[in-house]
Amino acid sequence: MQIRQILGTLLFVVVLVATGCTGADDSASGKGDGAASVAPPPDPCKLLDSSTLDELTGSEQGRGKAKALAPDQRKVCVFDSGLSLAVEVGTGFGGTVDLIRASPSGATLEDIDDVGVAALWQDFGDGSGLFLAQGEDYFVGVTVAAGGLAVGQPVAEALLDAL
Repeated sequence: MQIRQILGTLLFVVVLVATGCTGADDSASGKGDGAASVAPPPDPCKLLDSSTLDELTGSEQGRGKAKALAPDQRKVCVFDSGLSLAVEVGTGFGGTVDLIRASPSGATLEDIDDVGVAALWQDFGDGSGLFLAQGEDYFVGVTVAAGGLAVGQPVAEALLDAL
């Protein structure tokens, strides 16, 4: 499971970086031209306090370490447990989803209803996976090492609520 969790987190970070490099636009949400008016995303390490995060995941997550890959567009927080949280300006959502779908691994995404504007789950197996949820101005990504969708979805919902 450790290797899957590392690969899952790595895939998510690579997709985020690649999306930023392509200038991807989420015109389907009508946000393509509004990116300049959206403030840089907040630090995901500060959006949920540790007790809330531990309660949502059912286990202690440890210390989060901020990773500002492209501070004006996306910020990532990686926890000792392997959990990672990301917040990105909402215009990158469509491009991120397209890159995941086009990945050579043949990644499949399951649409999830009633979370934000749009939400998707990618199962890596062994309880690990990636949950993406689009809000009004930002989207969030939650990579879980264990607990699957039952952990990823409530954490993503809490992140969207905190925004």
